[in-house]
Amino acid sequence: MVIKVEEARKLPPPVAAAAEAERERLPGCDGSDDLHYVIRQRLELWSKVRREAPLMYQPSSEQEDVQLTAVFREASLEAIDQAMHHDIYLAVVHVSNQRRC
Repeated sequence: MVIKVEEARKLPPPVAAAAEAERERLPGCDGSDDLHYVIRQRLELWSKVRREAPLMYQPSSEQEDVQLTAVFREASLEAIDQAMHHDIYLAVVHVSNQRRC
């Protein structure tokens, strides 16, 4: 899971990747595929990380460790969900802006 998180962090933020692709393109309203591709990539990685997160936090036999494991697992899943929702929000905003063109 750590490898997947590092891989997700290495990807450029969707807006930065789209801005870079837009600079290389002629002016206009094209380029929605670039941002969608980057967002799709990020969502796939976040989905993989989310699926593997429970495997990382295997509870031990001690009651205190079980509670700590549950807290860390919940915090990890919450952070992953927040990142996914942010990417989905950016996709919706981008589609909305594309419709205006």
